[in-house]
Amino acid sequence: MARAPFQVLVFPYYINNDGNIVYAVFKRRPDNGDFWQPIAGGGEDDETPLQAACREDFDPNKHIIKSRRTGPIPNR
Repeated sequence: MARAPFQVLVFPYYINNDGNIVYAVFKRRPDNGDFWQPIAGGGEDDETPLQAACREDFDPNKHIIKSRRTGPIPNR
């Protein structure tokens, strides 16, 4: 399985009863950074960014809204 040259960020959310958007962010394990982030991952083989986002987000009832903006993520 080859890595595609892009990363995806997935921001799960819902709209609560007050009409506010509530985002889910997740805390990484202490041995893996110990910081908060959205769902993230890299593309694999010949998949598209949308396919990668769907694979990274395990929710079977998801509705994906594709971002209108993209940008580079610098290498370390």
